[in-house]
Amino acid sequence: MAGLLHDYCRELGAIETLRRARELGLRVSRLEKRRPVQLLHARLAAAELADSGLSAACLRAIALHTVGGPRMSVLDKCVYVADGAAAGRRHEGVERVRAFAAWSLDDAVRASVRGQLAHLLQQGEAIHPHTLALYNELHD
Repeated sequence: MAGLLHDYCRELGAIETLRRARELGLRVSRLEKRRPVQLLHARLAAAELADSGLSAACLRAIALHTVGGPRMSVLDKCVYVADGAAAGRRHEGVERVRAFAAWSLDDAVRASVRGQLAHLLQQGEAIHPHTLALYNELHD
């Protein structure tokens, strides 16, 4: 279910994403306010679906699928990697993530987070603290 519903709020647009987050009482960081569709839609989807009967594990995987985070479960990692390596993705390193995903979920997560960080640094974008925490945890 997490794989099917992870982008439940992806198409809302920036203004609607922020409005709904405010209505649900989500704390929104400055970084999420600057890039709500990219960064906030995952947490918003988990909050919107909180009363749907989905398991806590499923909701967590939905919430983490864009930025990752420390202590990710197998389900969290599966949704994170699947989203980052989905058909149609063409970012640098996506083929490497797909190759790793065929034999090592942890290696696929490492490749995915490295690619995400490289892209953000290249674009001069700020890095979400959960993404940094994931990267650091993978390299302990």
